[in-house]
Amino acid sequence: MAVSRIISNAWEANARNITVTTRSKEWRNDECRDALVTYRHTGAREDWHLFCSTTRSAKRSFFDDRIAEIASTNKRPWDLMSWVKQRKLPAVEAIWYQGLPCNSLPDLWYALHLSYNAAANRSVQLSILDNVLCLASWPWVSFSMLEMSEALKACSNVSAPGPDHITWHYLKSILADSICASGILSLANSCITLRHWPRHFKESVSVIISKPGKPAYNTSKAF
Repeated sequence: MAVSRIISNAWEANARNITVTTRSKEWRNDECRDALVTYRHTGAREDWHLFCSTTRSAKRSFFDDRIAEIASTNKRPWDLMSWVKQRKLPAVEAIWYQGLPCNSLPDLWYALHLSYNAAANRSVQLSILDNVLCLASWPWVSFSMLEMSEALKACSNVSAPGPDHITWHYLKSILADSICASGILSLANSCITLRHWPRHFKESVSVIISKPGKPAYNTSKAF
């Protein structure tokens, strides 16, 4: 309930109602509105040209500011993905793995998975530990609130979110509440005590992108 309340309060404090119309654009400002009102009132050609000029300037200023902000401040290039229209991809060779082309998504996933996670589920010879000197075991010291706060400070607010779309910025806002922070701290310590890490904490999103300048892209190592 505490987490739900904090998220609800954050939403109510930052969300705003927007009336969407056919002319709703982020770059449209008061100058564009005033120029349009003037043209509708006079119908003069020079006022139409003034409206078009004002619109172009507003667009240029808005997009220049957004690009500069992303390039130098928050460094979140994925914020620009909504500007990019779907384009036809160039013809490429199929990725080959173990002598066979990957012509289906399951085959492609299998090839990429074994290429980047080759050590997963690999058998381990535990007998090599028999010759390791055994030292006295130390008791585990529970995480403290200070340790969690210091760890959160080191997390970037603009890093890419995971499958739940919750960024560190929102998590820091939630944990600013002492009740929520205590709950998360208890959860972390319980995971260590019970030796169990919930499955959904292990989920992540991976994006495979091509490496530049490769002579061919028919192997998974070229991505």
